[in-house]
Amino acid sequence: MEEIGNVFKALGEFLGHKIWSGDKVENIAKEQIGVMKNPKPFVLFEDFGDSALLFSVNFFINDSYGDPKIKSAMRYVMEAKFREHNISIPFPQRDVHVFQSRPIQTMQIEKKDFGNGN
Repeated sequence: MEEIGNVFKALGEFLGHKIWSGDKVENIAKEQIGVMKNPKPFVLFEDFGDSALLFSVNFFINDSYGDPKIKSAMRYVMEAKFREHNISIPFPQRDVHVFQSRPIQTMQIEKKDFGNGN
């Protein structure tokens, strides 16, 4: 079988949390069914993100068709480990600014009594 390289870049260490050891992530990859033992998986510190330190998990597999299932299984394990270590995932918050050339027109509608308590 041919060795197939793979990089799993869906891991961010969120700012404000103690850095979660790359060794822990490597262990998750090493224990994952379908990930080759040699060459062994490794984690790289890729970059600084907007609100996260960005890491990649690098591993090799024999079966390219198993790739999505392996990545999914690893994400489930990592998410459970994050919860176990009280690491929450902050979701980005966005502000929406509405710009208009003229003021928004509003009108007041009178409530009509239809005899049913409304």
